[in-house]
Amino acid sequence: MPLIPAHPEQKKLLKEFSLGEIERQRQYLVERYKLRKYNPQLTFNFRTNAAASYGGETWDGEPYVQLLALEMASQVGRTNKYVYKEYDFLKDIEGVGDGVANWKQYVAWTLAHELAHTLVEVERFR
Repeated sequence: MPLIPAHPEQKKLLKEFSLGEIERQRQYLVERYKLRKYNPQLTFNFRTNAAASYGGETWDGEPYVQLLALEMASQVGRTNKYVYKEYDFLKDIEGVGDGVANWKQYVAWTLAHELAHTLVEVERFR
């Protein structure tokens, strides 16, 4: 199925929603796990050859999340449903597994998944 190019307004709405959502999730993680100086940076990858979203740490040890945003942005404002697939070893855990979602839920779940990588790769060593 060919990828529908995102309209600039769709990209803008995706960025605005994602920035608000990552801040909401960051605040939850800071309070829940009593983190200090936890401020993951969010970037957007709109390249056609990008393979996946990522979360982890930069070379200087700071947490980051990069969203594979090209396809996500093309779905902003649409009523399509995404099937969110989690790693096989996690999908049977209550509250974690696979799910069907609209674009906002899909973005929120993707951010939560990638933020978990930042906690594992960055925060556990501090």
